[in-house]
Amino acid sequence: MTPKSYLSFLGGYTSIYGQKRSDIGERLVRMGTGLEKLVEASQCIAELSKELALKEQDLDVASANAEEVLKQVRSPVVLEWRCWNEVWVELLTIYTI
Repeated sequence: MTPKSYLSFLGGYTSIYGQKRSDIGERLVRMGTGLEKLVEASQCIAELSKELALKEQDLDVASANAEEVLKQVRSPVVLEWRCWNEVWVELLTIYTI
């Protein structure tokens, strides 16, 4: 190997080494960005989970209140239908005789 070919080899090696180092640097930056986004997503999910738990509690309370209102509304309606049925039966018996 001559000194000129050795210097040429070192130049090529240095060039390839620089390219690979640049590629690795870019990958490192992308990986760092991806990790930051994963951390942000994890924090966001934690916050949303807390909000969901609060909303579920509110929903349970609202459902209980709705059930109570439905019971209060349903019982007079049922009584009214029973009365109408009794009146209807009376009317039918009166007019069919």
